[in-house]
Amino acid sequence: TVSFATGRGNPTLGTGNDSCQDGTLAAGTSCTPVCASGYTLSGDTSCSAAGEVTLSTCVQDCTVSFATGTGNPTPGNGGNSCKDGTLAAGKSCTPVCESGYTLSGDTNCSAAGEV
Repeated sequence: TVSFATGRGNPTLGTGNDSCQDGTLAAGTSCTPVCASGYTLSGDTSCSAAGEVTLSTCVQDCTVSFATGTGNPTPGNGGNSCKDGTLAAGKSCTPVCESGYTLSGDTNCSAAGEV
């Protein structure tokens, strides 16, 4: 039987073909639960051949903001930019520097949801 703790940020059984919707999981199979908006799913929920269940978790996405002022990066506006102000857990984006400045590294949101 698959069940998740209730509360914001915890996965739900979801609906759809690959979801955990019926609450049961056959040995040797997996399913994909659903996270609330603002959270990213970490791992599938699976049931081993021996009947041991591994549950997914939902990790809060990061909020990306930069200090204003000369020389500070801005979110940018490309495909891998930080433009929308949020960054999914485990992902990175590339901000933009003003002319005359060089970017050092990407902006990362760790798998734990930390920038």
